[in-house]
Amino acid sequence: MRAMQSAVKPMGNHDAAEVLAPPANATHHRVAHTLAAIRHSRQITRTDQQQLMEALLSVDRLTPEEKAEVDQIFEGLRLGLVRVVN
Repeated sequence: MRAMQSAVKPMGNHDAAEVLAPPANATHHRVAHTLAAIRHSRQITRTDQQQLMEALLSVDRLTPEEKAEVDQIFEGLRLGLVRVVN
């Protein structure tokens, strides 16, 4: 019982990153939506690029499959298969 009590944080005692970070499933939904739009149109906006880079850099937020798909998008961009639009 004592170990369980020490593992539970009080309601008002959260790290700033925990409070400011969006829920993981919201990140997954946004990334999935962005990736689907890019695959469909073969176009990426600067905002899309920034969102994907942020998601990629937050290693704990993406699944290995999502990371691989983001890498594929950036590889397609590098090869000219995906076009940057404003």
